Amino acid sequence: MDNTMIPNRGTSSARRVTSPKAGPKSAPKPLLLAWPRPIKGVGVQPDVVEICKTLLHGAENGEIVGLVFGAVLQRQRFVTDIAGTCARHLTHARGIVRALDDRLRLDFNERYPDEDR
Repeated sequence: MDNTMIPNRGTSSARRVTSPKAGPKSAPKPLLLAWPRPIKGVGVQPDVVEICKTLLHGAENGEIVGLVFGAVLQRQRFVTDIAGTCARHLTHARGIVRALDDRLRLDFNERYPDEDR
């Protein structure tokens, strides 16, 4: 079993959750995330909740078999990780990250047409 640290919302402590290993060459060591105290005015983001529900539903139905993600925590902290087939097929995972980078670049250029980045 692979031990993963999951933050307790609203505290700086974390609880340990176990999950099965991906195989003999499993993903990197688990991350310990210190969840910062909530910031006033920053609450639940409905679009984030909706996409998480959609991803969970797809994973439970076997439609989603791999995941590469980045998540923003409060106070501009973030976490990145990979799971499933993305952890076993790293070239594919890197391609997904590049596709996301391309999407972000297009969105940035639409929002800030005078910027050169």
